Amino acid sequence: MNGGSAIVEFPLGETLTTIKISILKKKIAVRTGRIIGMVKDEKACRVKVLVESDAKKILENYDWDTFGFHGVSFLGDHRHDIISAARLAGLEVSEEDR
Repeated sequence: MNGGSAIVEFPLGETLTTIKISILKKKIAVRTGRIIGMVKDEKACRVKVLVESDAKKILENYDWDTFGFHGVSFLGDHRHDIISAARLAGLEVSEEDR
């Protein structure tokens, strides 16, 4: 391990679910994709996951004012569970890739 955090290897071909939450604006964004590679770089985030998804849709739907840059990613397709939990919590849901 070099730097301030460990480098995590993500399994190729697996689904990755990424979310962003704004408690202040009561919103959550979710997107999924298939892991196709990794980029290791000492600058910024140490591990960048390359994900096959609808990048055009994500750019069209992305809300920079609400969510900023950083998100949290989970292995697996958790879209349905995240949307269900968000609605129970009264959060507005944005599916960035749809």
